[in-house]
This record gives sequence, structure tokens and C-alpha cells, in this order.
Amino acid sequence: MKVAVSGASGFLGSYVKSELNRRGHQALGWSRREYPGCTAFDIARSDQLEEVIKTQKPEALIHLAAISEVAQCQNSPALARKINVSAAEKIAHLAARYGLRLVHVSTNQVFDGSRGGWREDDETNPLNIYGETKLSGENRVLRAFPEAVIVRPCLITGIAPPGRRSSTSDILDKLRNGAPLKMFTDETRSPVAASDVARVVVDLAEKPEISGLLHCGGDEALTRFEMASRLAETGGYDRSRIETATREEMGMHLNRPTDLSLDSSRLRKALGWAPRSGLN
Repeated sequence: MKVAVSGASGFLGSYVKSELNRRGHQALGWSRREYPGCTAFDIARSDQLEEVIKTQKPEALIHLAAISEVAQCQNSPALARKINVSAAEKIAHLAARYGLRLVHVSTNQVFDGSRGGWREDDETNPLNIYGETKLSGENRVLRAFPEAVIVRPCLITGIAPPGRRSSTSDILDKLRNGAPLKMFTDETRSPVAASDVARVVVDLAEKPEISGLLHCGGDEALTRFEMASRLAETGGYDRSRIETATREEMGMHLNRPTDLSLDSSRLRKALGWAPRSGLN
């Protein structure tokens, strides 16, 4: 199957392309900038997007491209809306028009973090522009193409490819280099391995009978401090070097939800397997 991957040059995109290739699919990488193995174009432009679809003729589309840095969205809300909302809607309309299987990747930041174990039918209430724009993107995708499936991953773990960043790579680099490392004790997530998120979205690309919202988190709810401690243990580093901190102490308590751990039972039932944290 020919599967287009938007945002293929990013952290998760590299894992998705590898998973597609492992299964024998033809991965068509799409990127905003020139990148090896990718077609570069402006995904927010309908004419360019449609031309690439008509030329490459994918059968499925895994949409990862987004403005995903919370701070960047806060500082550039117009750009966040252009990519996270308008471009997502255009992709959904074109996927519906050309009969493509659409897997749209969103975020757990659509919730306010007032508790944990969020389910797909819980009330959304994003605290930042990133969450607001991704929620608007979800709604527009489902209006334009009800047969699409939307995946909300939790914090994604894993080693980033060269030239890219991930929270896991940042923590391990600091542990390796002896750099100061403070981690929050008051921010909880259900971390999920990038390799497992890739497996999820490729599974869903192969299963057009599944539609709607699915949560994708690991099997444990952990604080940022607990995640870093687990990585230190796994990597053989001294976990005592990791200092504890609260978001308020670090001046980072605004627009950051407290608990975004997810209930992923619907996903487990649909696919027959459970994603892991990727920290061991």
C-alpha cells in the first residue's frame, strides 16, 4: 500500500516511515522543508497538496505535520491555526474527495489536566493555544471526513533521529554530560513509546473500518521526575543527580495541564494490543 506521511522528517515521522517500510508498504514522505526521502511543499496550500496527491496517488495518509511546541503556538497563534486547523481541514476534504484512508494524529493537550485517566468522550477544555488549535483541527477533520480516525497520543518517548529532538534524548544527553537536570513532580503523563505510536497509526491505516477518536498512552501514569528516573536506571546513570521541582518553582505553571494521563482501553480493544511507555 502507498501511504503518505505528512511531517515525515520529524521525530515521530521517522518512526512511522520505518514501521511502514518494515511491513512492506511504500512510504511517501511529505515535509515542509527539503529533507532526504521527502517531497517538500507547503501543506497549508490546497493547490500544492492536491497536486502531490494526484501525482503520487497514495491510498492512505497519516497526518503528523503540526506546530507542536506549546511555546511556539503561544507566540505565533496565527501560524498554529494555519497548520493545526486550516491545513488539517484541507487534508480531510482532499482525503474524502480522493478516497484515501486518513489517520490524523492529535494530542492529549485538548484536556485541562484537572484529573487523569482521560477517555475519548470526556469533556475537552484546552489550556493553551496548541491544545485549542489541535482540538479545532480534530473537529474540522471529523466534519469533513467522518470516516477518518483520530489518535491522541500522550507524551511520546524515544531516541530522536539526527537533527531532531525528543524529551528522551534531551534527558539522556544531560545525564550523559553531567548537566543540571530538574524534573517536575507535579505533572503526570502516561508516556508512550514512539515505536508503539508508529505501530498504532500504521495498524489504523490498514484498518479502514475503524473511525473516530482513540487515545494512545502507555500503561503507566508517571510524573516527569519518575520518567527521568526510569530512564536513568535503564541507561545506567546515577538517578540521584536528578533534582525535583514543581512547575511553579520553575515559573512554568501557566498553560501546562497537571495530569494528562490517558485511558487507552478503547485502542487496546480495537487493535488487540497495548502500547508501552518505552522507558525500560
